[in-house]
Amino acid sequence: MKRPLPLIVGVLSGLVVLAAMFFVPQGGSILGTVLNWVIIVAGVALLVAIASLVLTHLRFIVKGKKGFLLSLVLVISFLVTLVFGLL
Repeated sequence: MKRPLPLIVGVLSGLVVLAAMFFVPQGGSILGTVLNWVIIVAGVALLVAIASLVLTHLRFIVKGKKGFLLSLVLVISFLVTLVFGLL
């Protein structure tokens, strides 16, 4: 790995949250705050990843690169899934 520091920080953060869920009594305000932040950060990361994936494949389709049909299938599948998910 090129950058082990982000990996170490992520693993340690996950272990702290996991340990807090087992060892902190129910209703720990710190745990609730941390979990809320985890949900927000994970949601934003998911949106960024989806946008990156779709935009990359849209560029392949527009440029007509080799394999653009697979990119077209991916984008169409994503849109269909999105529409059915929002219904």
